[in-house]
Amino acid sequence: MDPNKKNVVQSLFAIVLKVILSFAYLCMKAFSRDSYHSLLTEPKHLEKPPDRPIDSLALFEALDPETPVKRLNRILDHEDHYIRRALARNPSLPVENLQMLVSDNHPEVSQEATRIMNLVNKLHKNIKDPNISKKSIGR
Repeated sequence: MDPNKKNVVQSLFAIVLKVILSFAYLCMKAFSRDSYHSLLTEPKHLEKPPDRPIDSLALFEALDPETPVKRLNRILDHEDHYIRRALARNPSLPVENLQMLVSDNHPEVSQEATRIMNLVNKLHKNIKDPNISKKSIGR
């Protein structure tokens, strides 16, 4: 067998394969245009990243339930609203301080503090509700 014929067959095969793959790529691109673009847009539940780095120690202290209340009181005035919003989620934060965060100037902080305050009020209402029998709370 002539070695040149083998190269011609390989070249023809490569050309046919390239045409088939190019056609498949164009079909895929045409049919998946909408789904591809939806992958590129950011989901609505993601929040915008901060302009500058967040103080990780302050964030840790704001979220840590074992942080002393005196330290939590100092974090109430932190300049970064991400830290103050995280502080609202701390279960060790006194209710009076949580009420201060409800009236915070930044809307994200006040919304989160309001959400937590509503949960706290609902919990207190359920605990004080006389209709809850001792059997229903496991005693």
